[in-house]
Amino acid sequence: MTGQQMINLWKMYSGKPDTDRTLVLLLLNLTQEKILQLVTRHYLHDLDEVDSSLSQDSDGRVDITSLSPRAWEDFNGIDFIRPKDSTLIQYTKISYTEYRKYIECGEFGNTMQPEYYTRGDYINCYPASSGQVLDIYYRKAPTTILDDDSTTVDFTTRIQHLIVKLACMTANKEVFADGAVDLREINLTVPATESNKFLKDVDNYGGRRGGGWIRSNPITTVDVIQKVLDGDAGIWQNTL
Repeated sequence: MTGQQMINLWKMYSGKPDTDRTLVLLLLNLTQEKILQLVTRHYLHDLDEVDSSLSQDSDGRVDITSLSPRAWEDFNGIDFIRPKDSTLIQYTKISYTEYRKYIECGEFGNTMQPEYYTRGDYINCYPASSGQVLDIYYRKAPTTILDDDSTTVDFTTRIQHLIVKLACMTANKEVFADGAVDLREINLTVPATESNKFLKDVDNYGGRRGGGWIRSNPITTVDVIQKVLDGDAGIWQNTL
């Protein structure tokens, strides 16, 4: 979907058609960022990137702010690093404390088992190899959702709908003040073949609070989202 389509869908789902579009756009972008913290990594393959243009300086450093497109939350977005075009060698991430211990013990690293640590805005490779170009595999920050009809949102249609629904839940948070989650609403993201089975399992659960409603305590919203994305209705009976 485009940004305009997502805004229009939000207005339809929320029942608030007169809401200022700028405010809806802000809410959608905030929810888009939140989704990256809630959803399991393999659902976010649309954000996978590799940058093969950056090289180590004389100190083995690479400026992460130079990644293009930029990484999501900087170092948190990095999956793995390896020398450019290498299929045998991969850098292992270590902490700065571990690096200091190596130095104090007089160890200088192994070029066949290189490591890296992060500090400031830099990836610090150990041992340093000046001029070595790296393949950096990472998760990019999602493209900002715009109020236009030409810029497509990064995520799959399923995640796009989830963003809109969670944005609706945020805007109507007074409805969910007691921690309840309306599974009938989130169920819009469940494959059609699973819909009836999903709601039946939820309704049959002894702890339900009315058809399709359950409390998110001790179950978290994250749990709800993950189970919906997995499309596995049966696991409710084992985890609720």
